[in-house]
Amino acid sequence: MFVNESALKKQIKKAYKAGQLTVARNGEMLYIASCSWAISIDKEAVPNKTKAALIELIGELPVNGEAFTYSAEGAQSVMPETLRELDLDTYYDTAGQTYEATRVFVQNSATAVGIYIQGDDLSHYIASKEVFDMYSPESVDMSLGEEMPEKAKMNGPFLVWGNNVMAMEILAIPSPRWSGEKAFLRSVDGIDLNWMFTEE
Repeated sequence: MFVNESALKKQIKKAYKAGQLTVARNGEMLYIASCSWAISIDKEAVPNKTKAALIELIGELPVNGEAFTYSAEGAQSVMPETLRELDLDTYYDTAGQTYEATRVFVQNSATAVGIYIQGDDLSHYIASKEVFDMYSPESVDMSLGEEMPEKAKMNGPFLVWGNNVMAMEILAIPSPRWSGEKAFLRSVDGIDLNWMFTEE
């Protein structure tokens, strides 16, 4: 899977502590999500370390048709149809331009860092860097038949990637909260933030 397992484990624990970890099963697909990210992956493609990280917190994984939101207080059943739809078709059915990370970061607080995301038309969004760090095409195991993911697309307020075994989405906002960030975004509108390092 094109996910950094250490970063995913960190986000799973963070979501669990916040009471926002949702895990569901739909056919052969395992759905793992928080409020700012989600993964839908063929259950056979889930690495053992990721399964172990989930089981350590929630016990048994849901069976087909089950969905739960977990916290330290326990599990609450949720209706699968209320979950945000995310499957292998979500990426391929999403039209429009593609997006990629830039070289520009912003420190929102003492601990929170955002990363600027850029579209083909040089429009810009901000995503949490620690959430974005889950995206890891280097983790794809092509020897198992997994394909490299395509560039991200926007599906509502989420960046979404997909390949032949999984889809992943993370929240990306077009307008930051703080006035300074808003002013900066306006100032770089239409400017390529993925500049090449070349000598003049």
